[in-house]
Amino acid sequence: MESEVDCHARRSSLPIIYYHFPQVSDIWLNPEQLIALMEIDNVVGIKDSSLNNYAAKKVLASGRCDNYFTALSLFLPRLFSHGARRAICPLAAVHPSSAYNLYQACDENTSGLESSAEFRSLLELLPIVSNPTKSTDTLWRLLKLASSLPYPVLKAAASPHSASKEALKLQGIPIQSTVRAPLPEITLNASNAIKMALQRAGISVV
Repeated sequence: MESEVDCHARRSSLPIIYYHFPQVSDIWLNPEQLIALMEIDNVVGIKDSSLNNYAAKKVLASGRCDNYFTALSLFLPRLFSHGARRAICPLAAVHPSSAYNLYQACDENTSGLESSAEFRSLLELLPIVSNPTKSTDTLWRLLKLASSLPYPVLKAAASPHSASKEALKLQGIPIQSTVRAPLPEITLNASNAIKMALQRAGISVV
């Protein structure tokens, strides 16, 4: 993998951010391998969708990754003190101001953030990009445990596309929730659950 990334990096006229999404690519790299990728000339960062904070902290501690993007803004309170400052996150697409408010809170104070109103507001949106019919607290407890282990246990990734589009539609944005096969279409139960998640987060729905 390192030689392939190095080849693309040398050929590219633009800086490269490595997109680490093993649940989709089936390329499972350990922290040392990720650090080695960050040492390649013209590789300037990583978007880490593995949801493994144990590995993320090792990558950040190496000092080799100036641009680390977590795939979940909810992890920023846990990673901010380790050097993470960025997220490329589906929750931010659903409600940008909630993600921004949490980032601002992290920038001002890294203690007690998971009890803050900013965090809770964004947390209520978690079922939308994970499983709309599951409770927020259940999903968060499972995610906290899975992301803290020294080995990856989240081996599959659900597609949030139709649910994210439904959440935008419910906020009055002129968009349809339809997606192309093989992505799953939104169900009525899921739509109702998404509406309730938005309302719990204090977001107006139409």
